[in-house]
Amino acid sequence: MQAEQPLVSVVLAVFRPNPDWLRELLFSLNRQTYRPLELLIRDDCPDCPTDPEIFRECVTAFPWQLVKGQKNLGSNGAFQELTSMARGKYIAYCDQDDIWEDWKIARMVRRLEETGALLCCSDLSVIDEAGRELAPSITRLRRRHVFREGAGLAPGLIYRNFVTGCAMVMRAEMAKAAIPFEPYMVHDHWLALFSAVQGEIAFEPAATVRYRQHGGNQTGVLTGVRTKEDYSRLRIELFLSRVRSLSERLGSREELRGPLEESVRWARAREDYYRHPDPASAARLWADRQADRSVTLFELFMPMIPAFLFGRILNLLK
Repeated sequence: MQAEQPLVSVVLAVFRPNPDWLRELLFSLNRQTYRPLELLIRDDCPDCPTDPEIFRECVTAFPWQLVKGQKNLGSNGAFQELTSMARGKYIAYCDQDDIWEDWKIARMVRRLEETGALLCCSDLSVIDEAGRELAPSITRLRRRHVFREGAGLAPGLIYRNFVTGCAMVMRAEMAKAAIPFEPYMVHDHWLALFSAVQGEIAFEPAATVRYRQHGGNQTGVLTGVRTKEDYSRLRIELFLSRVRSLSERLGSREELRGPLEESVRWARAREDYYRHPDPASAARLWADRQADRSVTLFELFMPMIPAFLFGRILNLLK
C-alpha cells in the first residue's frame, strides 16, 4: 500500500490583482496533480479587497483559506504571515499573476524527497501580458541568472539570488525557522540564503512556472533605477544595509564570517566612492573588486557618465 504523500501548503499573497490573470493562476493551481494541498491566501490590500467569489469559482479541488489583511504588510510581511500559518510539510510560494504547470508541485516535492535538500527551485519560462511565450527559460532574458545546486552556496547568495519565489518549494520547518524575514531582502532571496546556510538547495531544470512579465512586476536588479541617485539608494545603500543586517544575524556562522566581512568592506567602499569619487576611494573600491568585478568597474566609471547618458545605459542593461 502506497504511503500518503505529505501535505503541501501553497501560500499566495494578493494585492489588487488583475482578475483575469488571477483566474488563470488559480485554475492552474486547481489542476495540480499533487495531493494533498491547501491554499492559504492573504489579501494585502484592505482598501480594495479582492472578491472572494473568484477563489470559490476557481479553486474546487482542495481546501483554501482567505485572510483579509487589516493593514498592508508588503510582500515580505504577507509571506511571513502566511508561512507562520502553513500546516504542510512543504511550502510552495505563489505570486498572483503566473501560471503553474500541472506537474509543478509533484516534480519539486519528488526532488526534495530524493535529495533531502531544504529548498528546491526551478527554471521558469517567461510569458507576456497576453500569455505569449517570450523565452523558454528565464536565463535567456537575464544573462547573469545562473542556477546552482548543492551545498556551500551561502557565500554567493550574499551577492546574487538565483531563486525565484514562485518557482520555489521548501521544507516548512526551515521556512518557519527563518522568521522574522530579513527586512533588506526579498523573501525568496532571504529564504534561499537561510536554507543554504543550513543545508543544500536542489534544482529542477524544467520550467515549472510560466512567469508573466509586465510593467508591475519587474524584479531585476535595476528595477526602479532611473538616475544616479536612484542607483545609490537602491543598489549601494540598500546593499550596505543588507550585509550589515546579515552580519548581525549570521556573522557568527563559520562559513559566512569571512564572506560577510568582505561584503561589508566592499559595500562601504562603494558608498565612499559614490560620495567622494577621488583616487584614494577608487583604490579602496578596486582593492575589493573580487566581490563583483563587473559592478565594481561600472561604479568606478559612473561619476564620469553624464546624467542623460546614464539613463540610456541603464535601459540597455535592463
